[in-house]
Amino acid sequence: MEKVLLACFAFFVLFSAVSAQVFFADVNSQDRNQADVNFSRFPEIAEITEKISKLESSIFEMRSQDLTTVRVSDGLIVVSEQFKAEKEKLRTTRIADFSASKSKLTELFGLVELAFEAKDEIGVLERKLEEVRSEIDPVPVEEVLSKAKGELKDERYEKAIELAVEGQELIVDLQSFDTKARAAAEAATSNLVTTLDNNKVNILIGILVLVVGYLLLSSWLRHYLIWNKIKSLELEREAIKSEIKKAQEDFFVKGSMPERLYHIRIEVFSDMLRDIGRQLAVLMEEERHAKMVDLSFIAKKFKPK
Repeated sequence: MEKVLLACFAFFVLFSAVSAQVFFADVNSQDRNQADVNFSRFPEIAEITEKISKLESSIFEMRSQDLTTVRVSDGLIVVSEQFKAEKEKLRTTRIADFSASKSKLTELFGLVELAFEAKDEIGVLERKLEEVRSEIDPVPVEEVLSKAKGELKDERYEKAIELAVEGQELIVDLQSFDTKARAAAEAATSNLVTTLDNNKVNILIGILVLVVGYLLLSSWLRHYLIWNKIKSLELEREAIKSEIKKAQEDFFVKGSMPERLYHIRIEVFSDMLRDIGRQLAVLMEEERHAKMVDLSFIAKKFKPK
């Protein structure tokens, strides 16, 4: 009987040991399965890992070109944490959902592209300004350029691009206006040359009697030159008014001109009109004095006795 009991006890111990081994083997197998979830069956993991590495390289490139990287760097931290959480969820629930990481990475790469685009547009504006600086009034363009650089530094890339493009358009407008103003001045000069050519006989006669009519002729010539300058400035003033009218139509009627560009143009044109007004006032005063020259002593000198 004692031997039977010992045999039963040995069998029980052996059975318990085998059961425990099987149980722990099953637990270990489950743990290994959970630890090996993130693998070749999920190519998205490798894809996102590669994109995160590329984003780190992009940040390094931005810094090498003196671009601020606060927004992109903060975004990299966020997407890294999101990716880590998504992988942990995959291990525990076997649900593969990496949509948040993908969406954030797309947003961050778009931000990097905008940063480089803004830097390029500002560079184009700087080069164009240097090329035409001697031909236009550079102050309005420099103001727009300064604002664009400020927006780039603050990482408001869309606004920086908008301002840079606006500055480039302003350069074209200022060049166009300068060309029209020069054309008006050349037309006035051409009129003077034509007038002198048509009156060359009279001029020759005037030279013959220069000694007698010197003061009279010089007074007339001075008056004529002043008058010609006045006409030239009036033509230029009309050209400016035409440009102002066109800008108002583009802004108020057609709506094809940005508000900032409209105000810049109006300010530039208004300054030009004020300058022309001052010149005209001086010339009008000179013309008034020219008309008041007293030539009565010439008539008395040559009066028949």
